[in-house]
Amino acid sequence: MKHKNIFIKNNKCLCKKISNAKNKKMITCKDKETNLGVFSIFYCDKCKLGFTNPIVKENKSFLLYKKRDTSDFDVINYNFIDTIKNIQSKIQLKKITKGTKVKSFLDFGTGNGRYALSASELFKDANIWAVDFFDNYIFKNFPNKIIYSNYKKFYKTKKKFDVILLRHVIEHNHNPIKLLKKLRKRLNKNGIIYIEVPNLNSGTAKIFKNNWHLYYLPRHIFHYTEHSLKKTISLAGFKSKIKKIELPIMGNMFALYFNIKNYRLLPRLLGLILHPIQVFIEYIFDSSTCLSAICKKK
Repeated sequence: MKHKNIFIKNNKCLCKKISNAKNKKMITCKDKETNLGVFSIFYCDKCKLGFTNPIVKENKSFLLYKKRDTSDFDVINYNFIDTIKNIQSKIQLKKITKGTKVKSFLDFGTGNGRYALSASELFKDANIWAVDFFDNYIFKNFPNKIIYSNYKKFYKTKKKFDVILLRHVIEHNHNPIKLLKKLRKRLNKNGIIYIEVPNLNSGTAKIFKNNWHLYYLPRHIFHYTEHSLKKTISLAGFKSKIKKIELPIMGNMFALYFNIKNYRLLPRLLGLILHPIQVFIEYIFDSSTCLSAICKKK
């Protein structure tokens, strides 16, 4: 992929404070998935947020995902690993929606569609929507009962939802507060938005440094701590409690390190086998690979 001219300098964080690059640089990482170059993460002491520099121009963001050749679009093949992931996604959705009557469900930034698919199987009588960049959804075995839309067409609708899933989405967005405010208007009374993001203070990030998969540069624009995630959610008009959550990443890091493309079976199996080590590292650092929040209107 050759899109090196689509990037611009970025020196502002969530609180719009212009940071001193020399003092605030945290880490520099190479894009190991699509070889777009080298990018840095800076950190703001005021809002406790990391931000990537340079970043992709907002109107060119889709180019980073156009070929669907990254881990965001890991095709579901219904093999042994997928079976485990599908079970896990249903368990997670049950926890997220506990106490919520789900008649309408939106997976915003659906990626490979796994959670939309799990929602369609779990909430059989609900209207299930999935939204992403593209005009059509190419992955196989995507049932007709799921309504797919690109985000531009979706914004023209007035559909409201009981549950909106933003799983690993807002870190990709140029204006996460604006996005959350838009989606806040799409919630039914007593509806919830679930947010999940990588944790900038992760113990595995401290161990693996610029090989940490969840920096995911240049696709991740913002990098959240508990403080900055809570602040972002609050500024968008929600109340929430931030929780720690684990996302298995050891297989992805193995695949990237050894240049194994398409996330084949071997790194996926290694991800399962090595996951206890990941959990142990996070335990030692009293941290987690990711952060989550169930958000309700204030």
